[in-house]
Amino acid sequence: MAEPKNLLIPMKLDAFVFNEAVCNGGPKDAKIAPIIQPNYTSLRLNDYLVEPDILDHTDLHNASPADRNSRFTDLGTNLPRTNRQGVYLHWLLPRPYRGGTAATESSNQSEKALHKKGLRVQDDKNKQVDVSAPQFPAVPNRWLVIRKLDPKASSTVPTNTSIAPVQAWVVESDRRHNIDNLGANVDLQVDVAPFITSVLQNSQSSEDIRLDEQAEVFIGYREDASTWKETYSAKPRVGLTVASSSNQLFPDLQYHCGNVFSMLDTFEYAENGAKKTLVSAKADYYVIGWKAESANDILFSDPSHAISRQDRLAALNMRLNDQENAVGSIADWLKSTDSSRTLCHGAMYDVEWKGSALPTTVLANKFSEKLNEDMPIAIGTTPMDSILAYVNAHHQPDGSLADNLNSLAPLLRAQDDSLDSLISAADEVQSHNFAHFDGGSQFTFADTENAKEPAKAPSDPDKKNMRELNSAQRFLDAILRRMQQLRWNLFSVWWKFISDHDNLNGRRDDAYRAEVADINDLLTALAAARDNVQRLINGWIGVNTQSLRSNPQSQRITEIDIEARFGVQPKKGTLIRFSQQRDPTLLIGGVGSGWPRDFQDKLLARLDNQVITQPDNPELGKPYGLDCLPSEIQGSGSSAVKEFLLLAQKTSFEESPAGKYFPLYHDGQSSDSPGPTNPWRDRWASTQPWFPLYVEWEAEYTHIPFASWEIMERPSRFPPPDNKYTYGLILDVRDKYKEDVRLISGRNLILPQPSFNLKAQIEQLFSSVPPTELDKYLDKTRREDLKKNLDKMAYLSCPLEGLTHHLTTTYSGNHVKPLVREPGVAPRPLRDARDAAIRIGLTMEKLALIDKESDPTPYGPNGSLLDLQLPAFKPATHGQLRFRKINIVDKFGQAIHAIDPKAKEGSLPVYPCVSEFYSPQPVSQSKNIPNVVDPSRSDKPGHCEFIQLPPYINQPARLNCTFVMHDEKGEAGSYWRPSLEWENPIWGWVVVNYVDQGLQLYQPDGTFYREVRVTQGTNGSTKWLPFDHQRSATEGTKSQLDRLIDELLSKDQIYLLSFVDMITDALDRTTVPPSSYGQFVNALVGRPLALVNMGWSLELATAPKKTQSTLNNQKNLSNPWGLLPDPQNLKVYSFPVKFGDKGRANDGLVGYFNSFDQFTRRPDDDLQLKKIYTYFQKNPPDDPDKKSPIKIINNENYPHFKCWWLDLNDKNAGFLAKDGHLEFERQRNKRLQVYGALIDPFLPVTAYTSLLPVQSLKLPTWTWESALKKMTGFFHAGPIILDTDIPDFMPSKKLSSEDSQYLKNEPVEATATKVPALPVADWAWLQPYTEGFMALDISKEQAKLNLEKGPKTAIEGYLQMRAPIVEDKQPKKEKI
Repeated sequence: MAEPKNLLIPMKLDAFVFNEAVCNGGPKDAKIAPIIQPNYTSLRLNDYLVEPDILDHTDLHNASPADRNSRFTDLGTNLPRTNRQGVYLHWLLPRPYRGGTAATESSNQSEKALHKKGLRVQDDKNKQVDVSAPQFPAVPNRWLVIRKLDPKASSTVPTNTSIAPVQAWVVESDRRHNIDNLGANVDLQVDVAPFITSVLQNSQSSEDIRLDEQAEVFIGYREDASTWKETYSAKPRVGLTVASSSNQLFPDLQYHCGNVFSMLDTFEYAENGAKKTLVSAKADYYVIGWKAESANDILFSDPSHAISRQDRLAALNMRLNDQENAVGSIADWLKSTDSSRTLCHGAMYDVEWKGSALPTTVLANKFSEKLNEDMPIAIGTTPMDSILAYVNAHHQPDGSLADNLNSLAPLLRAQDDSLDSLISAADEVQSHNFAHFDGGSQFTFADTENAKEPAKAPSDPDKKNMRELNSAQRFLDAILRRMQQLRWNLFSVWWKFISDHDNLNGRRDDAYRAEVADINDLLTALAAARDNVQRLINGWIGVNTQSLRSNPQSQRITEIDIEARFGVQPKKGTLIRFSQQRDPTLLIGGVGSGWPRDFQDKLLARLDNQVITQPDNPELGKPYGLDCLPSEIQGSGSSAVKEFLLLAQKTSFEESPAGKYFPLYHDGQSSDSPGPTNPWRDRWASTQPWFPLYVEWEAEYTHIPFASWEIMERPSRFPPPDNKYTYGLILDVRDKYKEDVRLISGRNLILPQPSFNLKAQIEQLFSSVPPTELDKYLDKTRREDLKKNLDKMAYLSCPLEGLTHHLTTTYSGNHVKPLVREPGVAPRPLRDARDAAIRIGLTMEKLALIDKESDPTPYGPNGSLLDLQLPAFKPATHGQLRFRKINIVDKFGQAIHAIDPKAKEGSLPVYPCVSEFYSPQPVSQSKNIPNVVDPSRSDKPGHCEFIQLPPYINQPARLNCTFVMHDEKGEAGSYWRPSLEWENPIWGWVVVNYVDQGLQLYQPDGTFYREVRVTQGTNGSTKWLPFDHQRSATEGTKSQLDRLIDELLSKDQIYLLSFVDMITDALDRTTVPPSSYGQFVNALVGRPLALVNMGWSLELATAPKKTQSTLNNQKNLSNPWGLLPDPQNLKVYSFPVKFGDKGRANDGLVGYFNSFDQFTRRPDDDLQLKKIYTYFQKNPPDDPDKKSPIKIINNENYPHFKCWWLDLNDKNAGFLAKDGHLEFERQRNKRLQVYGALIDPFLPVTAYTSLLPVQSLKLPTWTWESALKKMTGFFHAGPIILDTDIPDFMPSKKLSSEDSQYLKNEPVEATATKVPALPVADWAWLQPYTEGFMALDISKEQAKLNLEKGPKTAIEGYLQMRAPIVEDKQPKKEKI
């Protein structure tokens, strides 16, 4: 075997036949979309022509028949465009070229990561480096396209022409043209590609880019290989990556990358001096790609970074066939750190060109028919939710893929192995419905999440420093969030000014100028505060300035060396993330995706000595164009072409020779071996390709007032049999609210779904769930069948991205930006952007403040709102939606539609399958009639056009939760503050004494405090009995625990009975406690429950959003609802939060108390103990006059929360003054709503909002472990009759509080103390004397009738277990 030199990267090649027949689709056939190119005028910043998207939606009204389609027919002459007819080739750029890489602050690791992918760290000292800006590898910019056909074959018409059997062309992807330099015979829509860029090219300055010239720039060039010569430096070029163009469709939409990543073959030939074209032919195509400059090859090695090729392949998500077993020269090649070259290659065999006929199979027509007849459209919160909604609606009990998936639906919704865990996991899965955003950082002394021991109590200076450090860090995070928002606000002003056609005479200039000045002042003040607080943080944690590299844009320091400034080294962690409901996910079933099934896998590449060749392969002649390749890769290219010719003859599957490997894509459409039912991926097979690239949709949104909604418990349609807590309509909305209706639309790319892989989900499920559990849902045979055939399941999935943007009057699209990017460098302002807005004070310096925050665009003068009489801006979404258009467009312009574009609006409804979250409710439980705003559109039984969008906030927010304690400064501080990691937030323990029908209460550290029992007479008892208490200096005031005991001691005992009843009912439903908890005790002494105070608040990440419309009819409208109090808002949203859940055994809430407000609370009297909110009440009072403290939690008494946000620039608040971070922390804490709670210490308390992910609050393990080790089970016993007297009191044996855990002294031996004791533990008798209690040993005795003669002694006292109620490793003492 020859020595390997270069790497061959496989590439998917597709061929599309374009002729008149293709354009004559019927009503249910696919249409050929007219070519839509970027709207150049929308780039111009003068005359208010700028638009939020350079691409218009695809117009299918005149797509058929062919004589009305502008792509096929010149509508000016009404003649067919013969120069556009033929076979269009498009090659899919391999995945290694599609991934961007951003450096981090760790310089050495960053540079190494970049060099692994052939990238560089920007080192130009004259440029402001921004290592966080992603860099993309340069794509191949030279392509050799080879066509092979047989001029004498019967498939070639006419036959025996002068057309060459082998024709080769070279495509120069990076060749740049100005429109003035293109000849009149160049078709601007086919022969070249418009190139609109926001990326600086080579040595360009931002001063060099003129936006009005962008419309005149094209790239792409093709020439016959026989005449082509490399002229790299002699022609204008562009640096080309997948991200170079501002058009996100550029690399994959064929007619946007003509002669860049695609090419048209018209089968033209010359005969007798005349140009002619073949009527029909069968051809094989082969494409080879390479970089003209070897230094930009992805395997180029910088000598200063010795990186093995194996590591480089791994970084590029590639591997060799059988790489793990590589030996000899292959292993040596992988270990080498030298540079190498790469060639991309792809083949397509047996492409049939027929100038007047449809291909035998047109997949787009097949999918279009299915879309129109079956309407396989589903809407869910996530791709998984959508696909399960689809299979639930469309499956049949026939063992099909859909049926098998539907059977697994409960496990796919929540992958676990028990019912309680399924419900718990469903709560976790709900988090995927939300987009998550950085919530900031915090420092701790220990891993508080999993700590089993309390954090080591720090010194007083450390405590003070840590509290201030975290205050400063939270303040810094808030500053950075606010600055990010203000940067976008500045972009918004720029955009609105250049697009505001109502400002023709400059009458709004003063308002815009003032807004620019205000934002600039706010950013300046915040930047100063940011720098000051960062210096404070650096001083506390200690920063090694030699290794520190900061991002000049955000000033967020991410690499720090913590010095020993603290007694215990702090660790940096994260706070609760901000979240926002994602836009719904659209799924279209039965419609195949064009992305290769293994596109997300590691790409299987080969070395040039691993290709399939034959020893007697003849040398290739000049027609193949191989002399166009650089000399160092000509040999590799020759081997690849020989393999192409060889595989053209191999039409049946066979094993590859030893050490050789077939190229990727020379295999079946599914993972099975190729055959009649599984076509080859590199053979055309008389089939027009189908590669859906994007979805365009339009929908009608009706806003339903917030007063019509209420959070409620809605039964789930699917197992596990739990209820969903979400908003639902409480009023009949039929034929109402038609005045607040809008049309919204969007375009969403169909990606290979990196975040969702159904196959991976299935494999994970099968590997994590025991087979015995899986068998309950799907037997082994059907599971194997599902795994084998899963990649045959056809569906498309994409988010309805843009929905929320429209409702906040912003637009997501490809648009002009005021700053230009360069890989690895901070964005720089464009001169044109400055010139367009200089009169309102937007200088280059101020434009630079925008940085990266130029998405999305504000609505500005968007004319769609002209007739709307109500505010278009919605701070929260709550309404219903129905589709008016769903078009799917593939990369060759084939379009299929759910609604015929020529049909009258509304005549063809779309009935989607809707998941539970988005399902409209019935008007009543007895009538299956959907409660929708237009019932006339849902009058077909079982069908409904509408999707219900329950309330959610249209900007990031979070539900803060923490255990709280009193602020040492009392009312002068925040009164309540979060407990610190070394502080125990528990203020008491409650244990049910089943034997005595009472409660035992303990101090936070587990020391026994008091027993309260249900009795016929008084139920009082003395504190600390039976253990003597050592008085402390602070004793004498009532604690919160005392005040609870006062309620429990009420004379009618209703409070106590209700309290015990609540706990008993709760413990009957809870999960098994940790193994450390002694199970045998539970029958005698109830599970210990903790008393805590918890604080919750609903925080916005940034200031509330505002309308971004500049239309007069919108600017002055008052919004009926707002997230914060505002003079323009009539009402402020108040959102209910549901704590705990009776149906979830994994929730730890037993009950909670409201707290007094700042005007009614008193020291140590913070909670409104008269009412206990709970789900648990086993035995309600029979007498209605006996008012129980129990209030069953329901949607009428859920706590309500209003959003809050602190304006850092508020001068009255003083946040930007010295020590402003302390005031910021105080104000944050004052927003907490505090509740007292009785909780299971082993389980979290969960909060449900429907607006945000389920939030949990759980005690650290050490807080309950240390306390429970002190608790022992004891209960009242007696009177007991003894035959003899008990021993006299011994002062040295008097019990103290220390004996509540372990008896300090062994019990006094007393043979007469014969008590029937349980055999499950060692017991002691605690005997009361006048002087106190003393422990007596017990002589265990079987219960029997005592007939011995007197005198007798009657005693009362306590039985105490001589071990704690949790397992403990302390050895038992020998009895005296």
